[in-house]
Amino acid sequence: MAQASTADYVVHGVHLRSEVDLPELAPVAPDGGDAVEIRLGDAGADLPEPRLVGPAFQAASDDCLLDVPMVARYRIRDGRIIIVEPKESVSPRDVRLFLLGPVFGALCQQRGLLPLHASAIAVEGRCVAFAGRSRAGKSTLAGFFSTRGYDVLADDMCVVSRRAAGPPLAWPSAPKLKL
Repeated sequence: MAQASTADYVVHGVHLRSEVDLPELAPVAPDGGDAVEIRLGDAGADLPEPRLVGPAFQAASDDCLLDVPMVARYRIRDGRIIIVEPKESVSPRDVRLFLLGPVFGALCQQRGLLPLHASAIAVEGRCVAFAGRSRAGKSTLAGFFSTRGYDVLADDMCVVSRRAAGPPLAWPSAPKLKL
């Protein structure tokens, strides 16, 4: 799982500088700006003062620890750092599945972004999102519209931000459907 170098990516409008290879995303040239760092390392055992504690997570306002059994522990801090501690002999694909899903969702929350469990398409310059629980058909519906000429903006997670003026903005995700 260890990777010696870093690569830069952008997803949902967030610049990532990652020690974890993310083949689902297209690499971009570093722009010298502020990037979320994804590092391999010790994620820690407990948060110092969690506000919420569940069977597999602990959360405070700007600190979150997610423990996925047999996959990895993930620490998300200040909306700027993700520490990934993979379990022994885990598939890198499994590590990325949680990293780009619930871990990225927690990062968005810390950054003031709204992560929706939704797929989205572009219709006449606007975003139409399909939200629902897992296996409800969001990706299938987005795929159907794609075959009819609509651009898919997001699959499985649609990230929305507020703007000072105008309607909210939905950020595009990786250009793949989970079908």
